[in-house]
Amino acid sequence: MSPRIRYKHLARYREVATILFEEGLGSLLDQFGLREFVPKKHKLFSKAKPSPKLSLEERFRRSLERLGPTFVKIGQIISTRPDLVPPSFIRELEKLQDRVPPIGFDEIKKQVEKELDGPIEDIFASFDSEPLAAASIGQVHAATLDSGEEVVVKVQRPNIESVIETDLDILLTQAHFIENHTSWGKSYSLTDNVEEFSRILKNELDYLLEGRNADKFRTNFNGDDTVVFPKVYWDYTTKRVITLERLNGLKLNQIKEIEESGFDPKDIAGRGVRVYLKQIFIDAFFQADPHPGNLLVLEDGKIGFLDFGMVGFISRHTKELFGDMFLALINRDEREVVNVLMEVGVAGSDVNENALQMEIAHLLVKYYDATLEQVKIKELVDEIMRIIFEYQLKVPSEFTLLLKTLAVLEGVGISLDPQFNLVESIKPFTAQIVREKFSLEGISSNLLRTLRQTNNLIFDLPQAINRLIKKAIEGNLRMEFEPQGFDGIMFQLREMVDRISFTILVASFVVGFSLILGRATLPGWILFVSEIVLVSAAIVGIWLFISIFISFFRTK
Repeated sequence: MSPRIRYKHLARYREVATILFEEGLGSLLDQFGLREFVPKKHKLFSKAKPSPKLSLEERFRRSLERLGPTFVKIGQIISTRPDLVPPSFIRELEKLQDRVPPIGFDEIKKQVEKELDGPIEDIFASFDSEPLAAASIGQVHAATLDSGEEVVVKVQRPNIESVIETDLDILLTQAHFIENHTSWGKSYSLTDNVEEFSRILKNELDYLLEGRNADKFRTNFNGDDTVVFPKVYWDYTTKRVITLERLNGLKLNQIKEIEESGFDPKDIAGRGVRVYLKQIFIDAFFQADPHPGNLLVLEDGKIGFLDFGMVGFISRHTKELFGDMFLALINRDEREVVNVLMEVGVAGSDVNENALQMEIAHLLVKYYDATLEQVKIKELVDEIMRIIFEYQLKVPSEFTLLLKTLAVLEGVGISLDPQFNLVESIKPFTAQIVREKFSLEGISSNLLRTLRQTNNLIFDLPQAINRLIKKAIEGNLRMEFEPQGFDGIMFQLREMVDRISFTILVASFVVGFSLILGRATLPGWILFVSEIVLVSAAIVGIWLFISIFISFFRTK
């Protein structure tokens, strides 16, 4: 770790280390090389002890919430990555709350006036001082333009960028540390993953990008009178402030109010899900946070969408793979499911394909006699996530984000209509994907792509072989072997060596200055210094003994 970065973020390092220590996550401190930042008083006499009733997963989630917006957002992103964490952690991370107390209106006013370059009274006809909603990155206020149009203004919290930049800097630094010191850090390409998390989080900080996302949705659904995406007022929008058309309606979890307004919840569920499936399977661009608070039933019965900071993109290849997997699951073809999983994930050479196929076969047996109405996407996704983690398939984030979005979407549909079945709704879309794949145009496109790849391989292969032979002749060809499973042992060994070295040093001081004190002919100031050193050495020796004693019982 760079000494400059340590010094630059020292206070934040100490805060992170202290929270992890108080939540009983000592193993994480060691893995991330952060134990040295835990204050000495916490190491010896920690007052805050984790509740024995809390599981490891709950303590991890609590730590992220206490660490603030960066870690909450990272935790939410990790909850879509079954290739990185086990299912039990994913289930807990899905509970992460992105709600915080609102900040004062004076700060919001300063931020708006700074971004829009003028007094807030001159920019808006009215601006409500009480927020409609508050989250970790920004909060939303109702306002009115001089034209009389009702809008909502989303304002980024002041200085939140610098807070997030600091945390991302720390995360990236520690990712490098883990990759260099552990085998699992290298095998999971931890630095690459943190850089991807950083890119996603920085995108959420850019309200100009969110505005472009909203415009893209409006364009994709131009002419569809069953759905509304709010208009962006670009004259009142910057990187840190976004002004959108205000949509008034009922949230999808207000089922009683929806019924009292004369709308059929079953109809709302069907129309809302169809809009979502069009985003996913036709437009390949979807709003990736479909919780009920982001979907409204408007006064005229249309479905209104809110919040476009988190979106998903689907490549043509991923869309085809999803269609193949869905049909393979319906046809109970475990061999094809394995083929798709192996293709969508970058599997290591040690993956046992036969065991993986047996795992899929057991999964399909579970659903063998089930009708489409009995198949639940959430359960199926959870099973697939578990298999991905267990066999360490490194699946592209867009694929897992798609699966998680479908699982949440199913929950929204069932809350409105207990008989709702997402599998039945998806089936026509996947059938269309397969038809497109095997159409003349689809086959031609795939053939051309295959020919390009083959052409590149044929022309690049001689050069690659030539470079390999040249390295071998020059003696620069190396093969690296890295022993695994010794990280904990090496840490304990380093700690033991440090203690022994420290003990020898203290003993040397005691012996050396005792001999000096034995000589009465020395000047008085030398004897005085020797006495101070001896007392200090005794105190250090006692402290060393106590720390070893405490460490022993903590380990027990």
